[in-house]
Amino acid sequence: MAELIRGRLGTLSLASVLHLLESEGLTCWLRLGEQQLVGFLEGVPVYARTQRLSGFEAMISLFFHPEDASFLVDQDLKPHGEPIGPVFDLVLEGCRRRDLWERQRRLRLRVAPDAPPPEATSFGAKLVAWMDGKRSVAEVARLADLPPSMVVDPVHRLSQQGCLIAFADAVKNEGADELMLSDRLPRRTDGRLLREETIPPDSTSSSHSAPVMVASFLPPDSGESVQEDGPGAALLE
Repeated sequence: MAELIRGRLGTLSLASVLHLLESEGLTCWLRLGEQQLVGFLEGVPVYARTQRLSGFEAMISLFFHPEDASFLVDQDLKPHGEPIGPVFDLVLEGCRRRDLWERQRRLRLRVAPDAPPPEATSFGAKLVAWMDGKRSVAEVARLADLPPSMVVDPVHRLSQQGCLIAFADAVKNEGADELMLSDRLPRRTDGRLLREETIPPDSTSSSHSAPVMVASFLPPDSGESVQEDGPGAALLE
């Protein structure tokens, strides 16, 4: 086995590594940890596998590695398989999902009482079964035994459909004294607005140890208004 490159993602990003292997037209293997493996044939990714995923979804899940994860590029046996996709497209999709996950993972969501149930066989059904407004999206993903890379889009879709009507997470803004909502819901597609209220800490509950902001939908004729910009607006686009 001929070792070509060894490093950490904090020094050289995954996107840079993928673009390098593509631009050099290398036939090689990219290894992240012990169970994440990508095979390149003349610069084209043709094989990808993690502990639980393969192919396209395995490639996307690589973008959820921590920045201090180590990687190794080596030339061993020649990989075989069909092209998974252009590196540029894979990087865009991986970064999109990772960015959305960073904005979703701390949010606490609950299911609307009048929301239509998702299909029983879908990821959404596994997620909503755990969503009670107390658990974060990251906690729900762990309980549902789903990788984060495959959670972000179902959460996004259910939010667009109005199935998740309230979510909040007050986080301490570094360097500031105020608590801020990590994401803010815009106007829903049916015209209903959001009302936000702060719930003080509950000393009797370990799951409610900090102030949280709860967002609830209002009828379009309620006469109240809501700010529709801010970092959370992209969540329901």
